[in-house]
Amino acid sequence: MSDKHYDALPKAHTTYANIVKSLLPIGNSGKVSRDQLPQATYYVDDLHIEQNNLNDYRKICGFADNGKVPITYFSVLSQTLQMNMMVKEPFPFAMLGLVHVDNSVTQYRPIGEDETVAMSVTFDNLRDHAQGQQFDFVTTVKSKDEIVWEGTSTYLSRGKKPASTKDKKSSPRPVTVKPTVNEEGVHSIFEVPEDIGRRYAFVSGDFNLIHLHPLSARAFGF
Repeated sequence: MSDKHYDALPKAHTTYANIVKSLLPIGNSGKVSRDQLPQATYYVDDLHIEQNNLNDYRKICGFADNGKVPITYFSVLSQTLQMNMMVKEPFPFAMLGLVHVDNSVTQYRPIGEDETVAMSVTFDNLRDHAQGQQFDFVTTVKSKDEIVWEGTSTYLSRGKKPASTKDKKSSPRPVTVKPTVNEEGVHSIFEVPEDIGRRYAFVSGDFNLIHLHPLSARAFGF
């Protein structure tokens, strides 16, 4: 098992430098088995909320400036650890083209923007999917010894299932109840500006090419 502890979240420029390095045909290019995930957990032992970034996130997502951390904010912060885990561990899938298909979060109490918390992220639940394989990142946020927030981010790696897993039964997450809809089958309508992906990227640090522009998304089949 590989555990890494950080005093703060890794900086975006070092994270993306590691991603670019992982894409180059240098170093250890041996194949990694696609039937298991790395046994790894990454920690930020003393996570302080960066106020300017939090304010920008509130503005772009429409959250109130009420002294509390928005319920989805730790999902964003955890992505930095997730990206580092994918490039530093023997990760079995190509990062480019991974599809982020689902998020679920549970917040157990309001979390103050001035609180110092600890965050951990681990790989979990590799399983088959009709279009390839899915896996989860499980994030836990603690205030001292109290779990205050938990989240699961699910990714899809599209492609053929490895032969060693074709006969294995998958273990999907429980299906959640979907919101009710009106007579036309509509729950809500959102108008999303064309540049929202690029604006969000500069706040969140998530420069996923699928989200940035129609042309870059089309290159990955979207």
